[in-house]
Amino acid sequence: MIINNIQIFICKVYATSGAGDMGGSNWSKIPLNELVGKILDFVFGAAGAIFVIMIIVGGLQYLTSAGNEETATKAKKIMTYAVAGIVITVGAWAISELLLSVIGGQTNWFKTP
Repeated sequence: MIINNIQIFICKVYATSGAGDMGGSNWSKIPLNELVGKILDFVFGAAGAIFVIMIIVGGLQYLTSAGNEETATKAKKIMTYAVAGIVITVGAWAISELLLSVIGGQTNWFKTP
């Protein structure tokens, strides 16, 4: 299922780039900075989804720990690591958006004149 989603994503990137059909050497017509921008958007979106899932899992484990200190500690660690992961991801996203704006790629926040 994940591989199928990646294939669909690549086809959408390819189709929106105006490069034509899927055959031959038309892949070289996609500007690298646009392709990198779209791939990074996908990766950071997936990281956000994983963050939400991990917070839900950790929260449910904490709620169902029923006073078991070991399970509650494990749930707290899951939520702490999820928050740390999203902080690192947001930092990486900001740096990548800044770098893409410098090289002239597709960005969502940083616009150059």
